[in-house]
Amino acid sequence: MAATKFNATALANGTSTLLVRSQALNLSTDVVQAGVVFNDAIRASEGLFNLAGSGNQNPFQGAYITDLHAVQNDIAAMLAAPGNVTLGGKAFKLNATDTAVLTAVQGQLTTLINAAPNSTNAANLTAADATIHAVQQQILGEIHNDNHLSAALANVTFMA
Repeated sequence: MAATKFNATALANGTSTLLVRSQALNLSTDVVQAGVVFNDAIRASEGLFNLAGSGNQNPFQGAYITDLHAVQNDIAAMLAAPGNVTLGGKAFKLNATDTAVLTAVQGQLTTLINAAPNSTNAANLTAADATIHAVQQQILGEIHNDNHLSAALANVTFMA
């Protein structure tokens, strides 16, 4: 898997390839790129559980799980080489809280990946939906409540 070089200027002016799925899914140690892919997964889950051809949409499950695996891989790369982490294309030093939050998020991503296949079974649909949406909110809360990480993310200009 090729690594994506983050381009902060392109992100700010709306020409970023992070909005191009094939580019956004490439391995990266940029916190913003991981966040963009996670946001895409959440967006996919908002139209939750659409079947092939339903409303001319791609099925939810494959795209969702692919996005979550990409985010998991990005976080694993960040935790493995914390000196190479960037945020919005600029060097970013993870502190102990950031590392703990990202480690927790990895576990939460596994929960989401494991819950998604249950979305295709009518008997488990309600429970899967509840799990997916609750855990997504937990992840957003984890990032939001990490003052160092959320303050840095608040300074990134993003045009979509």
